[in-house]
Amino acid sequence: ARARALTSLAPLVSQQAHLWQMLWAESYADLIRAAPVNAVRRLLERLMPAFSWDWLALPERRVAALTDICRRAAATGVSLTVEAARAIDGLLAQDLADMLLPLLPLLQTPDKETHSLLQQWRTHTHTQVAAHACLLLAEADQLDVAAIPSLVSLLADANDRSRYRATRLLHIRYGSDRWKTHALGQGTVQALVDQQKVNQKDARVGTILFWAVTNRQHDDPELLQAWLSAAQTTGELSENANKWLSQIRYVNDGVWDFIQGQLWKQTPRLQKPLLESIYQILQQEESHPTREASLRPELHRLGQSPPEINGPDIHPIALRCLGWLRKPVNEDYQLLQGLLLNASPLTRTASTALADLAAWDDHDRRSAVADWLQNQTRAAVDDHRAVTLAAAWARIHVKASSVKPDFFPLEDLLDGLADLLNENVENMLEALWKAGADDIPWTEYHERLVHAARRLAAEQTSLISWLATRLETAMAGNDWEERRIALAFLAASAEVAAGAFASRTDPDRLESLLIRAIDDAHSFSVRRFALKALGHLRQVSPAIVPAIRLALRDVSKVQADALQSVTNFRRVEGDITPALIEGLKDESAAAAYAVALVLEALGRAETTQPEQRQAILEALADTVRDPSSQRDVYIWEDEAIRHLGRLDQLLHQIIVKLAEGISG
Repeated sequence: ARARALTSLAPLVSQQAHLWQMLWAESYADLIRAAPVNAVRRLLERLMPAFSWDWLALPERRVAALTDICRRAAATGVSLTVEAARAIDGLLAQDLADMLLPLLPLLQTPDKETHSLLQQWRTHTHTQVAAHACLLLAEADQLDVAAIPSLVSLLADANDRSRYRATRLLHIRYGSDRWKTHALGQGTVQALVDQQKVNQKDARVGTILFWAVTNRQHDDPELLQAWLSAAQTTGELSENANKWLSQIRYVNDGVWDFIQGQLWKQTPRLQKPLLESIYQILQQEESHPTREASLRPELHRLGQSPPEINGPDIHPIALRCLGWLRKPVNEDYQLLQGLLLNASPLTRTASTALADLAAWDDHDRRSAVADWLQNQTRAAVDDHRAVTLAAAWARIHVKASSVKPDFFPLEDLLDGLADLLNENVENMLEALWKAGADDIPWTEYHERLVHAARRLAAEQTSLISWLATRLETAMAGNDWEERRIALAFLAASAEVAAGAFASRTDPDRLESLLIRAIDDAHSFSVRRFALKALGHLRQVSPAIVPAIRLALRDVSKVQADALQSVTNFRRVEGDITPALIEGLKDESAAAAYAVALVLEALGRAETTQPEQRQAILEALADTVRDPSSQRDVYIWEDEAIRHLGRLDQLLHQIIVKLAEGISG
């Protein structure tokens, strides 16, 4: 209705063309954003002020026409209709592919009749044309092995919108039915796995490809048989196949039966990856009594076998699997409690599995196991054992706290730990740390532990030093789980004890550790929490700017934390002008915008000197005058692409805010 009203008023505001364009763009964007389906989206696009794709065929009009199309489509994209595809194909036939570069990221929802042209464009010599053709076809559920390299290239593309779309395409949701392994075919799945291996050290591309591989539902036992056959060979192929076999999370009954059947038959070397996958599969299921009943005897056998029989790796994985059985029986508890009573070297693994097992059980069983752990903690002969058992006690209560009637308030958790550990706050914090240093995806369970750590740090600020030391140890090790919980605790503690965070740590040393963590390829949560902690340092050095720019090329949650953290910066360390100026020209408009937010935060800070503030304004103004700033800024927010506006306009808004602050 608003758009129709504005259209009827068009003659009255024709002398104010710029205002009319802004009003129309705003109204159109509101309508198009609310469109529920592609058909409605296309209908709304046809309600826009008229333009014709045929204008691209006219040399004297095509530049203006392309500019106009890109301006109109900036917020919402534009459908690839038959008319559009023919016009674009005409430009490609004239070797004018470079002219189309601003348009390619905006093309979407292709008409079925355009698919034949898209198939031709997939082999175009211009890599951007070929990559975006693959993207459009894949978004229309036409994904094959030949498209994988092009899609992976877009994951590192300088254009934010293209990168986000490729991310959205490959980041299959947990257990999604889309593109099951049988439908994709072994070749396509294998291509994804191979690309993951190539990019595994790239924190951003590697994360998306890891999700693409592990979140896919396996419904093809023949694929697993091929991997198993490869794993039985020697050399690199065998090493790769072992890794592939250990990354299965979602299966149908046929694949489950295959994996479980192979578990009995294989040597310990091949049992290990199969058990790793079983461990992950069990985490995804609410309850599957039939599977659990058939799996339990083998888990008990492997969990009790001496290391010299099956090797040192099998025993702990079998115990971890046992902890995820949702219908535990007495024999499960007896096995785990027996290991703890005998002071097994696997005390931490067994205590964690015991806590997980009890957390799924009924109230009476949970209470009985919790009481047993309390007694064992009090009888512990040293602090290390006491802290490990107290961590298991905390894990039971925190994991089960959302299941009535076992809601366990934060105060009860901390009071209970204080009682078990003789009010030693460092031991209490370490128990929380051990309870959270696991390899399961970050959940509300971990957030509850973070809340408890935050409360302790607020009351005992000396714990900040303990956490900083623990982080340094974790960063020197190989366990990403320890880095994740250490950074989460540190960031949360800094939030409530900012003064202690600055005074009880070495800012330069800590900054170096946090910047390293921002490039951690093993866990995007490590990168998130490192950014949060970095923001609470409140200082900006030349090393921070590249880290922020990288974060804006990351997954959505990392981006969100990066944009939040930059608003906390308050002071400058060293000469950061060159780094900031370079950052404002980043190929990624989102990264350039994040650098501008750093400048805005510094410009507003009371500690910033007048000459520094003036330099900030001049750097922003120079960027606005640069034609390259006339590009659109998109961020990846809540797994959706959000258009913020054009970079030069956003920078102008920042300049106005800073200028108003100076004059005020």
